[in-house]
Amino acid sequence: EAAALFDDLIAERPDDASYWMLQANAYLGLEKPAAAAVNLEAVRMMGKAQTSSLVLLGDIYMTLRIPELAAQAYLEVIEKDQGATQFPTSRRAADLLIRIRSFAEAAEILASIDRRYAGKLDEEQQLEVLTLRAKVARGQGREAEAAKILESIVERDGTRGDALLELAAYYRGQDEIERAEFLIERARNLADWEYRALLTHAQLAVGQRRYAQAAELLRSALQIEQEPRVERFLARVEDAVGTGGG
Repeated sequence: EAAALFDDLIAERPDDASYWMLQANAYLGLEKPAAAAVNLEAVRMMGKAQTSSLVLLGDIYMTLRIPELAAQAYLEVIEKDQGATQFPTSRRAADLLIRIRSFAEAAEILASIDRRYAGKLDEEQQLEVLTLRAKVARGQGREAEAAKILESIVERDGTRGDALLELAAYYRGQDEIERAEFLIERARNLADWEYRALLTHAQLAVGQRRYAQAAELLRSALQIEQEPRVERFLARVEDAVGTGGG
């Protein structure tokens, strides 16, 4: 009813961005993200889009699996950010795009971050950007470049679990298993990264057909956090152990 009511209000005052926004929220409540995106784009075309509505638009496009349009909305957020307050939003955007393997779009976000926030990021934020850049490089097949970036991060801050595990993944791909495991163990010794490090080590052990070790690692992980997908993974690994796996 609210969505229908705003049809009449928009017809009367089509240049009132607030009506378009309120109807967009109604569409989201009705689980109609595509319709909400149309309204948000209308506000954007009026030149009245606020940062919050652009972020929402980008998130909707991510939900709809349209990364190209999501990236354009996020880029506009960065371009309009005069006070360097939207760095967390831009970093999150790059990370989301990397997670769905939209590496070209993530690279665009990172390039925009470089332009907008040059000289404005602290050490922690710089390392976050470098880690994302390394992930993009790996995703695009530039393994040596990624490794060089990750090594520089670990040298600057050895407590960055994300960089340690990303570097471990690189060495695993290079079949340097001992080196990969050393890095994973370093990450495991970091309280915030122990759980993920255990899962990463278990995956590596499965790849080496060391199923008994993988099962032990997964049990340790489940003592930290109960997660159904990990429980299912453990069940499969235990089946492999029961059928004679090492």
